[in-house]
Amino acid sequence: MPAKSKKMQTKTPTPALLPPKVDAVFKMLFGDKRNVNILKDFLEAVLHLEPNVLKTIILRDPYLKKEYVEDKLSILDVKAELLDGKIVDIEIQVKNIPEMRSRVTYYNASMITEQIGEGGKYMDIKPAISIIITNYPFVTESKKCHTTFQMLEKTERFQFNDLQEINVLDLTKIAAEKDEVLFNWLEFIKAEKEKDIETSTNLIPRLVEVSKRHWRTVKSLVLCEFAVASKNSGLENCFTEGVFRGFLWQ
Repeated sequence: MPAKSKKMQTKTPTPALLPPKVDAVFKMLFGDKRNVNILKDFLEAVLHLEPNVLKTIILRDPYLKKEYVEDKLSILDVKAELLDGKIVDIEIQVKNIPEMRSRVTYYNASMITEQIGEGGKYMDIKPAISIIITNYPFVTESKKCHTTFQMLEKTERFQFNDLQEINVLDLTKIAAEKDEVLFNWLEFIKAEKEKDIETSTNLIPRLVEVSKRHWRTVKSLVLCEFAVASKNSGLENCFTEGVFRGFLWQ
């Protein structure tokens, strides 16, 4: 009687880290309450705030409220409220879409209008700050990496009020960014290769701290047999399923 053949055992290859630009990874890093300190440090870099100014950040529902049933449903990547009441939206856009400027304007305005309902007071409105990270030349009129837009008088350039602000961070123009801290953050977000991700992570103290606990577990997430089982499963669906199953925070 022939001997039973041993089952072939194949060692699962160690996967590469997922790039921070992947939508689900980005939301995990900046939009999860367990990583609120990462969001705090990033906002301090973008908004040029002194360290520890943002002592409290409250993550909010990324769904913008609809006044009427037929209104457009808008979902933000990351939405947070600062201690002084300011509302901050962070969006990452990898692909160039023609209507992007109109969409950013709409999102920013929606963060204003949703603050007061019927009977609300206009004086209670807090500033809405949008931070848009693009992986393509978005503000082609400028060579700067970080451009900031506010409502200004057309010729004398004084501010109408501080209720609306839009910050654009262009990953294709990182070399033009002079602020070292912000430069390091953008290098990290832009990184795609595992070596580049790890190198840029080491330049950001908060990420070094978090990586010891969480970042390497993203590797197990990439193994994700769900994508193997279905050829139609995209990387983001694989990631989302992994989050639901608790892999990311083991």
